[in-house]
Amino acid sequence: MALIVFSQFASASTYLQPIIDFVEQGLITALKRVGNTIAFIMFIYGAAKYVYSADDPAGRKTAMGVCIAAVVAFLFIRIADNVIYQMCVAMPACTP
Repeated sequence: MALIVFSQFASASTYLQPIIDFVEQGLITALKRVGNTIAFIMFIYGAAKYVYSADDPAGRKTAMGVCIAAVVAFLFIRIADNVIYQMCVAMPACTP
């Protein structure tokens, strides 16, 4: 049985930093923009359907559901962005 003693602790921060930077600046920004665009398009679609379904109560109810889902999606994206930003601020190696 061999006993190996290391004089230094193993650290993966230097290897993972480029991946963290890519995810933080590239991927998260792209997903945030795409998500906000889809939520905006959903809201416009729901509003247009609500306006054009004046005589159909079921259509208006569906349109209201689409608008509410779009607002919830937008809020979810904003909350997730704030949580990620706060986690990044708490890490000393991360630059927001």
